Amino acid sequence: LRGQVAEARWRLDDAARHYRAAIAEDRTLAWPHTELARVCLMQFDLEGFRRHQDAALQLDTTPQLRRRQRLRVTGTHLGQIWDEFRADTALGARVAACMALDPAMRVSALRGVLREEPDTLAPSLLLLIALRQSGQLDRARPAAGTAIPRRIVQFWAGDLPDDVAALMDSWRQLHPGWEYCHFDLAGAGEWLSAHAPADVLRAYVRAGLAAQKADIFRLAYLQTAGGVWADADDRCIAPLDGLLAPGVRLLGWQEHFGSLGNNFLAAAAGHPALARALALATGAVNRGDADMPWLATGPGALSRALAQEIAADAATLDGLRVLERGEAARLAVFHCFAAYKRTARHWLRAASTRSDTA
Repeated sequence: LRGQVAEARWRLDDAARHYRAAIAEDRTLAWPHTELARVCLMQFDLEGFRRHQDAALQLDTTPQLRRRQRLRVTGTHLGQIWDEFRADTALGARVAACMALDPAMRVSALRGVLREEPDTLAPSLLLLIALRQSGQLDRARPAAGTAIPRRIVQFWAGDLPDDVAALMDSWRQLHPGWEYCHFDLAGAGEWLSAHAPADVLRAYVRAGLAAQKADIFRLAYLQTAGGVWADADDRCIAPLDGLLAPGVRLLGWQEHFGSLGNNFLAAAAGHPALARALALATGAVNRGDADMPWLATGPGALSRALAQEIAADAATLDGLRVLERGEAARLAVFHCFAAYKRTARHWLRAASTRSDTA
């Protein structure tokens, strides 16, 4: 618990120390190794990640076997992020040197790395973490331009189950004066045909997973029309009005890994980070990249795009508001359980099945 509190405050050295103490208390438990592996990843300690993720897999094989995942580090979500981190050893040495700096200096150094190697995941996530640790994500400086429309946009592919419908309806109930748009597979395709470039529609059609279709559609819709995107498995528990202050042009929340979550995302039309993320996502699908959806079209792509924009121009921080997890938890309950998550309809299970089949 001490480790999780420290991690929530982005005091990663303290979190690692507490998790190591938990491991020393009982070496038969897998979960402290999992927690410590995540912190090692955010500190760019790649060997530490491998050691603790291996230990977690060996100590608790049941969840992996139930999901029909192989007992290997890269068979997990974190493991695939780690695999991406270690892909370029030369870049890794430069990033490791940046990590020795204090957070404010690290921001400047990582921006320099990204200007030279823009489409890389490790410096992108580590830049977003350093921005948080240095206090630069705590307050949004007002930005000129159009405001975020009071419009909630949601998407579901196929027949809508009752449990998911109840979660989706929570957003409409708490925002009675807002416009509400609900798209299915056909409706999203029709909207893209009318408003998006041909390569975006092509990627939407080619995407093999419903989650990737949602990723592409959300970026295209928000970049073109603006509004608030809420995933179908999120339950709203408080109105959004106070968050969409004048001058806020992009609103999101920061996930465990430092990434910008895309399940809840609000934007004014024409935001450059969304345009860049859409280009990354459509390019990945149209090329046939084999990366998992999180990396190719989801939060990984969105985080790389935002970090690239910040690296190119620090003014991108103007109008950017990124909620901490505690702030986000007062707004909505994210990733609620729903029955479909026990089936291959859930993106993580579907991606694992597709990978094993390949």
